[in-house]
Amino acid sequence: MDRHYLDFAETEISKIFDNSDFGYQKITVERPLRLRTRFTREKVESLRFIDAIHYEMEWVYDRFGSDVYRDLKPHKKVIEKWLEASEIKITLKNRNALLDVTKWQKHKEIMEAAAVLAEHFGDTEYDDFNIFSRELKAALKKLGLHLSAPDKKQIINCMSYRSEDAAPVIKKRDKDGTVHYEPDSELRDTESVPLLEDIDEYFTREVLPHVEDAWIDHSKTVIGYEISFTRYFYTYEPLRSLDEIARDILTLEAETDGILQQVVSFEG
Repeated sequence: MDRHYLDFAETEISKIFDNSDFGYQKITVERPLRLRTRFTREKVESLRFIDAIHYEMEWVYDRFGSDVYRDLKPHKKVIEKWLEASEIKITLKNRNALLDVTKWQKHKEIMEAAAVLAEHFGDTEYDDFNIFSRELKAALKKLGLHLSAPDKKQIINCMSYRSEDAAPVIKKRDKDGTVHYEPDSELRDTESVPLLEDIDEYFTREVLPHVEDAWIDHSKTVIGYEISFTRYFYTYEPLRSLDEIARDILTLEAETDGILQQVVSFEG
């Protein structure tokens, strides 16, 4: 091995690389969020409960009705006993929320606001969230509904769903008219680009032909290094022929039969 190192020559077991040959740029590829929005009675009613403990809250509400908005202390032992008997494990935070009347009241208010909006929008379905967002703003003002940003977002998230054929959601527009879209975290992907290769050229060649609405979030680009011995020293070895494999199987079966015969004879 010392000889190969001192000779500084490439052989079957030694190769010469620049440091940059091992480097890569990890880029983050984003695609726009596309949403459809429509109010439905089922979705409105689901806002009564917290998503993380929807099942548990639904059981408590079915069992104790309007008590959930007044006082749940008398029912605490029954609820905890049910959780234990049902082998339901929830965090302490969620357990406290399940018994917190103020949480129940808060979600009731959100549900009631959504019900008013549902009455206003009817069964209209929007395939362009940007249009819906503008009309929602006007509706809130017209109906006199004052929602906090988190409450408004909760209603929007509940009534919206991803759709490939919907219009992309616009995040902002620059003064020069440049449009920036809201990225969809579920469609986010990464690519490793060789360190010496131009990122934009790679992106145009390898990504855009497959997803034409994608873009690179350059703020997330990182540089890394990796040495893959398999990539640089792998030597292809052809697979054995089917005839060879068949012969080995037959030979193994013959040997196994002999061993089995010896076992039977020994037991006899």
